[in-house]
Amino acid sequence: MIQSIANDGMRCGYDLELVRSITAAVPVPVVALGGAHTVDHLGQVIREAGATTAAAGSMFVMYGPLSAVLITYPDDEARRRALSGL
Repeated sequence: MIQSIANDGMRCGYDLELVRSITAAVPVPVVALGGAHTVDHLGQVIREAGATTAAAGSMFVMYGPLSAVLITYPDDEARRRALSGL
């Protein structure tokens, strides 16, 4: 598991360069963590940076301009769109 401390909780997207450098250097599955804000970010770190999977926290809990706590999960269509082309 590789976690971008700088991006964690910021909801600005994963550190794709960091994840890319780790996936290129190790022969084991890599879980990316830190920075997800949208379902598209989840797919992006897998498709573009080579992560095996992606973990997220804030994007499922914080919602709206005030970052109110709301437990949520992407629907089937959003998950399919994020992972299309894998």
